[in-house]
Amino acid sequence: MQFISDNFLVCADAARFNDAFTYCRDDGSHVSWIDHIVCSKLLDDNISAVTILYDFVTSDHRPLSIKMPDICVQQCVVDSTDGNYSTVKYDWSKADLCTYKKAVQNNLANVNIPQCLLSCNCLCNRADHLCAIDEYYASIIACIKQCTDACVPTVNSYVTKHNVAG
Repeated sequence: MQFISDNFLVCADAARFNDAFTYCRDDGSHVSWIDHIVCSKLLDDNISAVTILYDFVTSDHRPLSIKMPDICVQQCVVDSTDGNYSTVKYDWSKADLCTYKKAVQNNLANVNIPQCLLSCNCLCNRADHLCAIDEYYASIIACIKQCTDACVPTVNSYVTKHNVAG
């Protein structure tokens, strides 16, 4: 709660439910609410529904789903004929965090904030500004990924369609 308050965030699910749970002990003897959706107030105002997916089995947790009618997301499809694909995991236990932090700080300093966003009010809906936000976000993520790839050792692992949650 302190994190939420310190960062001017809201708990999107708390005000929308009474007598609900997101955790259920394996033997069914205990339920509680331990998973939350934390976001900005502006984003929370655009949420039309929050749903707990009780029928979806993921270990002992029940996932939360939100509906945002004004948000469009392109579906990401992994094309793998055998159901297996390689993914890279970072071994943070072997990373030099000081080097990583310095690399991220130096490289983020070179990511330019689009000028059109600096003078814009937060309620703007101009297409060119939305595009500028997407490009700015992509630049930040690319910068962090580049620093992570350069500074953090990796471990290759394989994900299959037969992985079991929990």
